[in-house]
Amino acid sequence: MAILSVADGRGNVRQIQLGRGSLVLGRSSDCDVVLDDGYVSREHVRVVSDTTSSEYFVQDLNSKNGTWLNGEKLGPTARVLGDGDRRALGNNRVTIAFSESDTTLTLGAGLSADLGVDLASREVFINAQRVTPPLSRKEFDILALLWRRRNEACSRDDLAQSGWPERGPGDVSDAEIEQYVRRIRRRIEANGGNPARIVTLRGYGYKLVHP
Repeated sequence: MAILSVADGRGNVRQIQLGRGSLVLGRSSDCDVVLDDGYVSREHVRVVSDTTSSEYFVQDLNSKNGTWLNGEKLGPTARVLGDGDRRALGNNRVTIAFSESDTTLTLGAGLSADLGVDLASREVFINAQRVTPPLSRKEFDILALLWRRRNEACSRDDLAQSGWPERGPGDVSDAEIEQYVRRIRRRIEANGGNPARIVTLRGYGYKLVHP
């Protein structure tokens, strides 16, 4: 039996057993699951089951402040939910986890994917708020590589190829790469001098840590 665990900004957690059909979450009293939060739209997101399989799908309902699935902003197209998937609504105070079993999930701030990178629009979000001014082209291209390969080691050569495609192998110095990584850290880290998101892999490169 599939379960949704919903945590609101007040620390309250609800376990919702999913059946067949559609489940709408939002601020309106007409929703199946009412979320009392000013950053949540009246009808924010829908979870629907596939009548021909055991899969569940999630779809943003054109919400004002967006829906995030594992740190990626959802578009209008429905996405398949997998065991352990996490969603953030509005300003990231409302977090939702999906489980394919009846296992109780613990939700809290540590489960919220507070960094989001929209590769299509080339925008970066922190706690569902757009980072402004936007990153430069080179900064975003480097971050995009780290995001696509999050939690994986990326070599300095990988970053050079992504950020400086116009230059040949070995033509980008370590100092140039480090300079741009510092710039990105200043934009997305709470403390650029003590980074928690982009960590240095000494003698190799960098890794973007993401839950």
